[in-house]
Amino acid sequence: MCAWAREEAVVSLESEEGLKESELEGTIRGEKVVIRNISREEHLYCHRLQLGIRIYEASEEKHKKDKENHYGKGKVASPMDLAGKEAQKLLDRAIWIKNRLYARKGKKNYAFQNTRDCVYHGYIAKDLSDDILSKLYQVKWD
Repeated sequence: MCAWAREEAVVSLESEEGLKESELEGTIRGEKVVIRNISREEHLYCHRLQLGIRIYEASEEKHKKDKENHYGKGKVASPMDLAGKEAQKLLDRAIWIKNRLYARKGKKNYAFQNTRDCVYHGYIAKDLSDDILSKLYQVKWD
């Protein structure tokens, strides 16, 4: 058997029949336990929320590439000027501030909003409050 465990999860090879499941059951010090197992690609999807996986999905209809977008009554959506792969890299490094993910690239700040599950869309975040900017400036981004 070849497996490695840490913080309620096991990363294993499918070297034995029992390691093919997304959860492993057993007993530790007389207590029944269930631990997440990752031995197949689909297990990453099963445990995506617990693993903190973030998936970027552009909201091109709402956040145009090079201009603000007026939608709805009096609403304006900021642009998103990053391509998908670039936005995904930034989302992966984004930090939680006040229930939203924020990041910085160059001289621009970006916000990533949860769309559903572990999927996020992003946009250039202008006019951020001083407390959010202060936290963003504490991180080395580039």
